[in-house]
Amino acid sequence: MNTPEKPKGFDQRWILAILFILFALPAALSWFLFNYTDFARGGKGAASHGELIIPPRLLPDVELQDPAGLSREPARLYGKWSLVYLLDGRCGRDCEQNLYRMRQIRLAMGKNAHRVQRLLMNYGNVPVSLNERQLREYPGQLMLKAAYANGFNGPALFELSEGDNPLSAHRIYIVDPRGFLMMSYAPDADPAGIIEDLKQLLRYSSIG
Repeated sequence: MNTPEKPKGFDQRWILAILFILFALPAALSWFLFNYTDFARGGKGAASHGELIIPPRLLPDVELQDPAGLSREPARLYGKWSLVYLLDGRCGRDCEQNLYRMRQIRLAMGKNAHRVQRLLMNYGNVPVSLNERQLREYPGQLMLKAAYANGFNGPALFELSEGDNPLSAHRIYIVDPRGFLMMSYAPDADPAGIIEDLKQLLRYSSIG
């Protein structure tokens, strides 16, 4: 008995459809959370201390480095949920406060902490290297490789409005495992709110 022949283009159409769904998933998740949950409306677990990025912005899959040299494999932006802090120059008081906040937020994820990484992106002309105390107190802290600082217009992707300067805003951002910028938090944001938001994102998503 002859097997019916598949219509031409069958496989190609399904492949294109699957690729489209995978690409659109982060934007769809953001839209769903904003419109059909209390995530951005001030209810329980709401992002009352953060700003939901709509639509999410795709960041390039840049290579990261562990300044302590503890990482056995090269790290990249894609693959995990990322807590991101932008820096213009040396890591001073504001920078270190955010290193501390990001460390505590990740620890608060408990069994899901392995799904989250902490990233310091320096776009300044001054190379940044954490001192011995910072390396000891913030193990696992990742940094953007210096070679990428001028490779793309990274800071512009983090602007929240016209004329905004992300390099001096001292905000913390959440980036999903596919590289989409999802959330932004002001320097005075309650860490408890960031923790609750990140827990919800991890709960809703199986990626990362």
